[in-house]
Amino acid sequence: MNSNVLLRASKLRVLTAGGRTLFQHLNLSLEREAVALVGRNGVGKSTLLRILAGESEADDGIVECDVSRAFVPQRLPVRGQSPGEARRARLEEARLDAPELLLLDEPTRDLDADGVRWLKSWLGAWGGGLVVASHRSAILSLFEHFFVVEESGCRYFAGTFEELMADFEHRRGDEERRYATRLKHFEASERRNETILRRRRRKKNLGRLHELGRNPSRAQLGAKTRYAQESQGRAAKIREARVATERAKGEAFRRGMKVELPLSATHPSLPLDDGRAHIELNDVSLTRDGRLLFENVDLHLRRERVAIVGPNGAGKTSLLQVALGDLKPSAGTTIAAHARIGTIAQGAANWMHQDSLLRVLASAATQSPAELAGLLHAHRFPAALAERPLASLSPGERVRAALVALWARPTPPELLVLDEPTSSLDFLGIEALAVSLRAWRGGLLVVSHD
Repeated sequence: MNSNVLLRASKLRVLTAGGRTLFQHLNLSLEREAVALVGRNGVGKSTLLRILAGESEADDGIVECDVSRAFVPQRLPVRGQSPGEARRARLEEARLDAPELLLLDEPTRDLDADGVRWLKSWLGAWGGGLVVASHRSAILSLFEHFFVVEESGCRYFAGTFEELMADFEHRRGDEERRYATRLKHFEASERRNETILRRRRRKKNLGRLHELGRNPSRAQLGAKTRYAQESQGRAAKIREARVATERAKGEAFRRGMKVELPLSATHPSLPLDDGRAHIELNDVSLTRDGRLLFENVDLHLRRERVAIVGPNGAGKTSLLQVALGDLKPSAGTTIAAHARIGTIAQGAANWMHQDSLLRVLASAATQSPAELAGLLHAHRFPAALAERPLASLSPGERVRAALVALWARPTPPELLVLDEPTSSLDFLGIEALAVSLRAWRGGLLVVSHD
């Protein structure tokens, strides 16, 4: 390799476990430079970073690296520490090793505000090669070289993070228009297929006339005719239903993209506040593993907006679990009116359904397909992702989908309880989430470092 090149990847081909192509004929080279790896949730950033770090192998292609490299993955084993404490320790170990090439996957995950400031203080001055996959604007603002990973391919972008955001917003509109166009092409393709099938049926009918000339038994001919008619009738109904569904879907999304709804109009109307608390904590204390996390906590929460903040390991998630009744306190009592509370765990782990967001919305709401499309568009949720099972989405995508689903419930929640809602979100998702929560009229109880 060229002496200035630290790492080179040639003709990489990478597939998911299910056989979907993530990368095809990917070529890249890294010198002593700082590059941010960015892209929407689920497009393969972590997979690519593991391959560049030598932790995984591509399905095809070559990765050459003759220099020392260190890799800090997104998921770390935690032993006797909080996730944030474990991450900071692993990052510090990598920094002190001083490799010529440092690769970090979501390094701010689980870090508190002090940890993020500490990371920025040395990351911006790193003198070797650096590749960072991140969604945090605080980190991405350090970079002027971006490798953008998209489902349509990969590209290089030079400029500031603000310029990259503007480029993403422009491309998002183009992507939605392409999606609607694909649906339209599917409809035209199905019409062509139907024409071909009608021609084939005419040929089969002609063949049956020829059979009549050979004098087959009437019973045999009648059985063949009935079977063919029944089979063709079932197939025709299936095709017609499929075409009708895709036609309606395509038209709905085309209409939905033309309507710019204010987010406040997409949120449900809430009943008058009756003054009752949705969550009550009375003189609550919690001790875990011999350590007192908190004591004498009193909280009567209605539609207020409360953030639970603090350093790593302070017990923020434990307090949330106690408030919801998922964890028994060491002392005191708790009451949670679950019928009026909507909950999203970290990575929306409590939303691992096989139903898609569109199916959940269609079953829970009374809106037309066009109105549902407008709802997705207003929340900036990709229409293609709304058709996939929730369990197949990335954690960040699932958090956003769960939030839209909660607001569409026949009896909407009056209080949302969110545990680290931005920890797995890409930067476009974080922006969309912030806009949505600002427009929300109900209460919030949120654990977050962001």
